[in-house]
Amino acid sequence: MAKSLPSSYIARSLPVHFRTAYPRRQPDCPDPERGLASVEALFLAYSILGRDTDGLLDHYHWKERFQQNYHLS
Repeated sequence: MAKSLPSSYIARSLPVHFRTAYPRRQPDCPDPERGLASVEALFLAYSILGRDTDGLLDHYHWKERFQQNYHLS
């Protein structure tokens, strides 16, 4: 997949302080809270970019817990 990216591609990442609300159990992972659920990552990326986040978390089971962690609306 990386080979198909244009040479002007700039890698981006979300700030590392965000933690998942998803109660993941990974015994082989040293920090299972570090990774984000896909919907959490999408929501944060949209938020950072100033895009509309309405509805993105509507069906996310841990929506309230995620929003409480970051005081998100």
